Amino acid sequence: MSLTTDQLKTLKAQLEEQKVKMLSVLADLQKTDPATDEGRIDDNADLQEEAIEDNELMRHESLRTQTENMIERIDKALERMANGSYGVTADGEAIPFERLQIDPTVETIVK
Repeated sequence: MSLTTDQLKTLKAQLEEQKVKMLSVLADLQKTDPATDEGRIDDNADLQEEAIEDNELMRHESLRTQTENMIERIDKALERMANGSYGVTADGEAIPFERLQIDPTVETIVK
């Protein structure tokens, strides 16, 4: 069963809202990037403090990567909507609306 026009509009709005949120998160992450903290670069922290700072850098990088990946998934979903292939798996099976409501970026179905 293919998606109705109203369902597509609902999912598109959901995707666009998610993208705005993710772009905001990404902007915040860029503002608070510990790698650009000039005080951190020049400090003479002890080993324990360095380990904490390194852990914070890795956590920050992980969050940034996850956010960028989510934005990419959203863009791909919007692209599929534009070209008419949204809501269908690579095998041509329709993805249920209920599944798309949970995660409108999915490209597979759960069997």
